[in-house]
Amino acid sequence: MKIKIAKSELIHFVGIGGIGMSGLALIMKELGFKVQGSDISNNKNIERLKKNKIKVIIGHNKQNIKKTTILVISSAIQKNNIEDFWVWKDIFDSNASKRTEYGISAETIYQSGEDPNISFVVMQIDSIDKLNRYNKYFEDSGLINEAGVLDFESTICHDVT
Repeated sequence: MKIKIAKSELIHFVGIGGIGMSGLALIMKELGFKVQGSDISNNKNIERLKKNKIKVIIGHNKQNIKKTTILVISSAIQKNNIEDFWVWKDIFDSNASKRTEYGISAETIYQSGEDPNISFVVMQIDSIDKLNRYNKYFEDSGLINEAGVLDFESTICHDVT
């Protein structure tokens, strides 16, 4: 299937400071598209984007996307193999402020229909680096053991809406 995108579209990348999103933004700019984005803090990727004349807004706000015609959002899916879903979920739920601190702005939890001790968490993330730091925090703090996580893996996805 081929999707045609007009050069007049304004493409906004949420989490543009991440390595994947910044790379996509640069490619789209090189192809002649109007590109902009937002992120919660400045970094080397954002400086590189600015040098390439891509507008970057620090902070996420619905005003940033007012004239946007295409919105690209970075997401991560984490698969958890856990001992007890409800024990894990209680600890996950009680840790919401830490997820926010690490740039995870939304999440949806799914329990596997095939194995009740497999959970999937779809998260809206600011950057892959922050997701990795959050996972490290979860391990280092001992919460991973308390929650009964046997193992987990994260997959990064790009939702192009």
